[in-house]
Amino acid sequence: MLEAFLIQTLWIWVLLAVFGLPFLAVRFSQWQATQRFVQARQVELSNPIDASARYQLASLFLKQRRFAKALPLLEEAYKIQQQRPSPNPRLLDDLARVYLRQQRIDDALPLLKTSLQLDPQGNQGETFLLLGKAFAQKADLERARECFLHTQQANTSLAEPVFRLACLDAAQNKHPEAQQRLRLFLKEAAHLPPFLRRRNRFWVIAMRLFPFSSFLA
Repeated sequence: MLEAFLIQTLWIWVLLAVFGLPFLAVRFSQWQATQRFVQARQVELSNPIDASARYQLASLFLKQRRFAKALPLLEEAYKIQQQRPSPNPRLLDDLARVYLRQQRIDDALPLLKTSLQLDPQGNQGETFLLLGKAFAQKADLERARECFLHTQQANTSLAEPVFRLACLDAAQNKHPEAQQRLRLFLKEAAHLPPFLRRRNRFWVIAMRLFPFSSFLA
């Protein structure tokens, strides 16, 4: 009976061998590289003034969406960099990003404003996007709109600011404008390079589900 079962499921085992094992091998290799990176940074953390090691490790946790682990490292790195003439604006953005997830808007806003003083371009609009989210959370919709427009002008390939602008339009009963805004972006998005399409995937799906997805803004 066992032999019959193995024969009937042979194709499953073949597929696992062909596709599953290489995938697991790649994932295991990535995990090993991550562990080596973490161990190296943790050794460097023994230096109380090494902001770079703290920020590098926090950046890894942010990519893994482990925000609770990233936050103390970001705060330590920021405290160290405050003693220097020019803090890293990307560090300020990332710390503000975590604060916004925790609804700590009043903590995030000064960081974003300082970041823009250091980098008026706002990291190709990313800082303006975060600032717009902060104003939106404070129900300051006009200032949020200005920030999202800044982001769109700085980086026309980003889907998120377009979606958020459409949601603001819909909130003001400008539904035709919202739909037109989304249609124009979706038309252009089809011609973006693959890495940008991957980056925009979540927000493009949200656009196609609009207005049912407007709660995401």
